[in-house]
Amino acid sequence: MAYVTPFGRVVAVFAVVFALAVIGYTVLSRSTLEDCGDLDAGDVNATLATWEHDARCRLKASVGAAKTISMGKVASGADGPERFAGLRFFARLGDAPVVAILPGNQPEVYAWYTAHEDQLVGYRFDVKGHLINADQDVGYRGLGKGLRKKFGMPADAPLWIFDTAPEE
Repeated sequence: MAYVTPFGRVVAVFAVVFALAVIGYTVLSRSTLEDCGDLDAGDVNATLATWEHDARCRLKASVGAAKTISMGKVASGADGPERFAGLRFFARLGDAPVVAILPGNQPEVYAWYTAHEDQLVGYRFDVKGHLINADQDVGYRGLGKGLRKKFGMPADAPLWIFDTAPEE
């Protein structure tokens, strides 16, 4: 058996402690929320109180505002949902401080949008998505500020973003 120097033992102990810390952080930081609830039923504030930033959960909700914001480009040569392949809609859900990101090429979104005079108001969904607290995620703070302004929300209002686009 080879002789291990005191420095080698310190490095080995450090490596084991580091590995355990990474594993512990990964296990403890996972979200336990799987069902975000139904924003159209019951007390919205009670539902929002159970939400966890960065959770992946299923949400039932309806678009409540006629105003939507679209981001991306329409493919002019394509037909059907593929025409909206590069388009994302930002829609406020009821009166709740929640904005959903809906992919334009999703067949249900495309069908509703084109059948209702280019509006999503009244569109109801039940999908799994990524729940983001705009104030807790550095990458979403600027977007949150812009969405609050566009949807007429106070600058200091809490804002949740529910991204329904599939992970790539």
